[in-house]
Amino acid sequence: MAEKARVQATGAWVYDGRVCNILAVSRAFGDWEFKQVGGLSKLLQAGVQREYWDQSWADKNSFTSDPIIVEPAFSATELCDDDELLVVATDGLWDVCPQVRMPTFSICMFFCPYALLVLCAFSSIDVGGRHAFCKK
Repeated sequence: MAEKARVQATGAWVYDGRVCNILAVSRAFGDWEFKQVGGLSKLLQAGVQREYWDQSWADKNSFTSDPIIVEPAFSATELCDDDELLVVATDGLWDVCPQVRMPTFSICMFFCPYALLVLCAFSSIDVGGRHAFCKK
């Protein structure tokens, strides 16, 4: 919730987990339309053109700073002898694969030398908008 509050403090909004109804991440190197004063005003105008909102709404809104920043968010975790697995992944993985399936999949990858090939094969198979292995 702290990240959502940080984004909202800039004048932006978060709807359905997306910054300004568009971007699913709040920290990124690219996405220049979410950075710099000129890019943000263009973003509001693009929303009017795409009929996401009307001109009067765009005129009432402004950004005090960039809602998307490049500063990384990180946490430190102390591992212990009982820990069996540490998964480091980007938001793209969690968008298509529920966390509950990750331990099983990771153990499979560890013990099966061909698991990466299987992952590549599954990632090319789209089932209802989800990768076959990670189908929710």
